[in-house]
Amino acid sequence: MITPKLLTHALVALLCIGSAQGAGVLYSFESAAPNGTYTLAPSVVDGFLSASSISRTGTGNTGGEASFTDFQGTVWTGSGSSSGAGNSLAWTGGGSNLTGSFSLTLNTTDLTDLTVRLAVRAAGTGATNAFSSFTYDIGDGPQAISTPLTFTAGSTFSQWTADLSSIGALTDQPSVTLTWAFADNVSGTSLRVDNIQILAAVAIPEPSTYTSLVGAAALGLVVIRRRTTTHRQ
Repeated sequence: MITPKLLTHALVALLCIGSAQGAGVLYSFESAAPNGTYTLAPSVVDGFLSASSISRTGTGNTGGEASFTDFQGTVWTGSGSSSGAGNSLAWTGGGSNLTGSFSLTLNTTDLTDLTVRLAVRAAGTGATNAFSSFTYDIGDGPQAISTPLTFTAGSTFSQWTADLSSIGALTDQPSVTLTWAFADNVSGTSLRVDNIQILAAVAIPEPSTYTSLVGAAALGLVVIRRRTTTHRQ
């Protein structure tokens, strides 16, 4: 039976075929936060049903990436710009801060093909030039992500990216937790992370699903046309 709801879904699916809709979330760290353990909410969320705050233990926020243009075209400025100080996640090497981590949780319902971008600055002699691990957890424990973990150490921010589109387990999940960890942030060095952006694509139904929806839409239109013709007679 062709119900109004089924017909509506079919028509919407047909209209969306070939569209380039997607989702994105950005953590810009515009607001400073105290030392220690804290959470900081995302600056922009579009298309994800939910996105958690960033969670980490460290030594506070400090100057961020000079400038970054997000997926909506908004420009976020940092310590290298005259228009704003900006902030970032920051860790100072030595003592109890030799290691660190940060994580976030996303709802990827109806989403797929995640990609990650962030800015990282590791300054000082002997500064780390790689994350020690990058993992995801969908509820059954952390799983290692196979992607290059290295980045360019130096006194300026560099871009680090990861393509997660090959990890099918991240598609259409109510909870996906991503965690970055690092080690060997020795005394006299510092590590900063800024402008964490995650993008995703809308999951596309299987071809058989499209066939069913097209059939439902076509049949529904025929029914509507016949009813209209009958009423006119």
